[in-house]
Amino acid sequence: METIQLRFTTRPLEPHRVNIECPRSLSKEIMRAMSLDPLARHASARELEDAFHDSLRPFWKPARKSADEVRSSGSRLASGTPSLDPRAEPA
Repeated sequence: METIQLRFTTRPLEPHRVNIECPRSLSKEIMRAMSLDPLARHASARELEDAFHDSLRPFWKPARKSADEVRSSGSRLASGTPSLDPRAEPA
């Protein structure tokens, strides 16, 4: 019961203050999601998901090239395997 009272009487610490590796943009969205005022929170789960994605986008690093990037660069697979594209020139 005491924990529930604390939730309504105190403001939780912002995540970026608890963990300095948490981006402030994500911290802001987490605090918005936890708001006691329903009108201040995200209107839907989709909006919350979009807000999280947008807040983390600057920190994303592509794991690998997309298929379009590979095609446009004309490169072969890293293993040296020939392209499966019938239009490609033979190796």
